[in-house]
Amino acid sequence: MPNIEIHGFEPKEATILRRKIFRAFIGNRHIKDMVVTIYLTDVRDARGLKQPFLRLCTTSLPDIDEVIEILKSLKIDLEYVSITSFFPKGA
Repeated sequence: MPNIEIHGFEPKEATILRRKIFRAFIGNRHIKDMVVTIYLTDVRDARGLKQPFLRLCTTSLPDIDEVIEILKSLKIDLEYVSITSFFPKGA
C-alpha cells in the first residue's frame, strides 16, 4: 500500500495537494490501495526557507518507477522510503 506523505505545507495547501495527488493517479492500479497522509510540519533549511516535500513510503512494488514518475510530475521535492514489511489489519 503506497503511503504518500505531505510535509511542510500549510493546511489548505496540503488539502489541495492531496486532491491533486489522487487525481494524478486516476486510472492507475495503485489508487485503490494508496493513502495520502498530511503532516502539518514546518520544514525549513538552514537559511530558514520553507522546503516542503513529499515522501513515498511503500513496500517494493513491481512498477515503483511509474509511481515515482507520477509523483515527480507534481514538481515537488520527493523522497522514497522502502518499507520491508506491511501487515494489513486482520492479517
